[in-house]
Amino acid sequence: MIHLKELLTKLGAGAHQSPEKTICLGPADSPPEDLRDKIGKYEIISEIARGAMGVVLLGYDPYIKRNVAVKIISPARLQQIEDLEAYKSRFFMEAQAAGNLYHPNIVAIYDANEIDDLCMIVMEYVPGKTLETLCHPNHPASLEQIVSIGIKICHALDYAHQRQIIHRDVKPGNILITSSEEVKITDFGIASMPSCREITEDTILGTPYYLSPEQIKGDPASPASDFFSLGIVLYELITGKRPFEGSSLEGILCSILTDEPSPLDWYRENVPLALENVLRKALDKNVKARYQDGIAFALDLKNSLKANDSMNLEPSLAAKVEQLRNLLFFKEFSTHEVEGLLRISSWIICKPTETIVHQDEMDTSFYIIISGTVWVESGGKPLAVLHRGDCFGELAFLRRKQRMASVIAHQDCQLLKISDIKINLLPMETQLRTYQSLAKITAEKLVTMDMRYLNRT
Repeated sequence: MIHLKELLTKLGAGAHQSPEKTICLGPADSPPEDLRDKIGKYEIISEIARGAMGVVLLGYDPYIKRNVAVKIISPARLQQIEDLEAYKSRFFMEAQAAGNLYHPNIVAIYDANEIDDLCMIVMEYVPGKTLETLCHPNHPASLEQIVSIGIKICHALDYAHQRQIIHRDVKPGNILITSSEEVKITDFGIASMPSCREITEDTILGTPYYLSPEQIKGDPASPASDFFSLGIVLYELITGKRPFEGSSLEGILCSILTDEPSPLDWYRENVPLALENVLRKALDKNVKARYQDGIAFALDLKNSLKANDSMNLEPSLAAKVEQLRNLLFFKEFSTHEVEGLLRISSWIICKPTETIVHQDEMDTSFYIIISGTVWVESGGKPLAVLHRGDCFGELAFLRRKQRMASVIAHQDCQLLKISDIKINLLPMETQLRTYQSLAKITAEKLVTMDMRYLNRT
């Protein structure tokens, strides 16, 4: 049995401590007979979880006869807040944001109130655990289970986005899963809505590891921001590793802004290439290149595990090396050097009409076409058609400046994407050979363009 006064005292005393991980306890099938504490009409049973905004309690509604989760801020905690009204406003924002959302994959809000100087939100009680318990490399969930979880979250986020609500803090600790694999998103405490102004200015809202690049930069969050965060969650579920790491807050944020995630097969075998491509799209630095709605994201997740999709078969390392050694770019490379370059690159599959790079975006990677054909255009006007063995994006790679043109897949394409940051991980000799090959291909491309210009004049 929990004593509410003792709990509130602890909560107030620990107000300056780091928030603990959210841990959901198992269900309470019936209320204890000797309940001693109440908040309003709700009888308090036990503590469920503790976080930065307060504590979540397991309560019981004696009138409707159901268990509920009661989220509270203690009076002691409130006394330490300088801008009390702003803090309360942010706390109750969760009730405002999720109070009118009725979706099977979103935790329902039942009530919000201030009772005896106690701010509280009463919500659906979900007996289970958070996705944090599944984010371990030694005990990973199956790909089928992870994709199923991802699809449900996509639908829930899409439902919220259709009502102009952006969650802004999608992370494993805010996603609950029951023993029957029912999935629920919770904690809309920093959600953005058309009817609410921002509570803070010049402040990053959200959990650092799961922030999108635009949130870090202070730009407005959009549905694509939530999908970027979901991409990080799915990556962590698959590999047990976060795609962006750092030893400090600055390091984490810098990693999100500049680093490319390591390939999934570095950490887990037999991950379909189609699933890798879905996450790569979700984690694109360019917000316009990401998923813009949850339905498209969910559909791609569903299709990523289809066994009859020939593009879904990840070539073996030996097959990749053989394909690359037949390209002019790799003529002077040893097998060992090709293998090293493969390990720091991304093998990408693109469907016809899919935009690979966008004009004016900041993406300092270059691409080598392994198979297929792409179109290059600027301002909607066609510039060139590129084929197997050709490169594109080399000017942005070399100059570290915005893209001068867009590149669109004309056919099913296989591409090798090489990042200017990851290339520094290679031995100096391999780096030098890469730049030499890139210079030769770029020079030949410029000569070809000059000849075309002279022929026209």
